[in-house]
Amino acid sequence: MYVCCLDVELGNQLVLMCGIYDPPAGSYKSRIAVYDGRPHQNFAPRGDIMRQEVDMTAVVRALPGTPNLITGESVRLPHNAFQEQISLYDLNRVMNSGTAGAAIDPVLKFQDHKNLVTCLAPIGLSNPGVFVSGSRDFTVKLWDIRSGPTAVATMG
Repeated sequence: MYVCCLDVELGNQLVLMCGIYDPPAGSYKSRIAVYDGRPHQNFAPRGDIMRQEVDMTAVVRALPGTPNLITGESVRLPHNAFQEQISLYDLNRVMNSGTAGAAIDPVLKFQDHKNLVTCLAPIGLSNPGVFVSGSRDFTVKLWDIRSGPTAVATMG
């Protein structure tokens, strides 16, 4: 697996990883993987997401104070078009899917960016569900999952 980004969910000591992998069929696919990061667990797999329509996942972050993770994804649309988005996934659902490579749909999609989302950062424990994103569209956006899929503020 070519790893694009790593993060650690501290509450459960999980390692979150996103990147591109080469399955046996030979075509590269985007993957989000969750591993057990506790000592002596040898990075045991806890769950993963592989959605056919996602060409690239550039960044993954845990959202402290919530049971969620967020990703910056490039989603393939008809006619070779792409939708750049931030996807919010329920981490518990990812770990309880019981299927390797589960096609789990996002709980929420944030689609205000016009180019690939390259960085995500939570604001902190005092503001669970609030985060910022940066994109190749030269903007930084502030989001609050309680406010829905529209950016709360934009800089740039």
